[in-house]
Amino acid sequence: MFWGILVSFLTILTRGKKNAIKKKKYSEIRDSMRPGDVIAFGGKALFSTVVKGVTGSKTVTHVGIIVQSTYRKLSENSPERDFINMVMESGKSGERLCVFQELLSVQLEKYNGEMWWLRLREDIRERIDSEAFVQFLFLSHGKPYDIPQAIRAGMDFADESGWTLNDEDFSKFFCSEFVAAALEKAGVLKDINASEVTPIDLCRYQIYNPTYVIFKGEEKEIEGFNSDDRYASESYKNIEVNKPKFAESTVRAAAERSWVRKTPKETIAKYNYLTEEEVDELRSTPEYQQYVENLMFERRSAEDFEKWVENYYRKHGNMDKEFGEHMGLNPAIVPGMVERVRRRHAGNS
Repeated sequence: MFWGILVSFLTILTRGKKNAIKKKKYSEIRDSMRPGDVIAFGGKALFSTVVKGVTGSKTVTHVGIIVQSTYRKLSENSPERDFINMVMESGKSGERLCVFQELLSVQLEKYNGEMWWLRLREDIRERIDSEAFVQFLFLSHGKPYDIPQAIRAGMDFADESGWTLNDEDFSKFFCSEFVAAALEKAGVLKDINASEVTPIDLCRYQIYNPTYVIFKGEEKEIEGFNSDDRYASESYKNIEVNKPKFAESTVRAAAERSWVRKTPKETIAKYNYLTEEEVDELRSTPEYQQYVENLMFERRSAEDFEKWVENYYRKHGNMDKEFGEHMGLNPAIVPGMVERVRRRHAGNS
């Protein structure tokens, strides 16, 4: 136990600095949330105070996991979004203590305390076993809350005696056991006893995007957030230093949507599950710029490309500025892109 605490403490000191918290409104992040993301809660009730005391957390007292429900648009005036965010959790639902799901917007309205959005890393999300994840959620709905295991999970100081050590048992669930089990079934976590995971433990696992968001309550950092890599599946550990932040599929989708028509930044963000700040960051990457240059080369023959460039100047007077705005590029790099495409066409002739 001592060495586990020491390793966690040193990990927090050495790795915690790369993480960053942002404060945003739910309306700003709603369309970027994805199934599997974790919602952490910091309550102010007496029970939450007890949870903090038992688990040693200064902030987080409860967790849930994002699921999404799709719906059919009722009319042309319906919102563009075709899904709603639900949070699935084990807790109090009416008069019952059980696994249930509820609209996140309803939770936001009624919850007394802080709420954080912890977004899974993209490299992890791309490898999730979605079928196993959904099946687990479906089979878990309605299972009762596990009070005895919740109490024992927080009593790590007595685990060496064996009396408080839980065996992994999914017949009932407490909140963080349920979320950890869902991520275990999805292949995100490995070699873990989900029945021993507390809410603050789950927030410390190194499976999240380094930037996390508080969208209700006072801005507070989660201590040790995203710092413990002991239980991440091997395929998600040790990301290469030079690995691009954005998945190739995300870069491609953002470039091709803008190529077809001039698309507002908020639309690019929504369809790629990004924030608007991340869209700006993505468009500034060499990967995005190279993909746009490839589109310029591949979508037109040499003759058609020259006509396209000429038409841009004739219609707009300044291709650098207009095409840069159209694709979200710095206008200063557009002339170089045009010249490189010309050389590529010349080399193919």
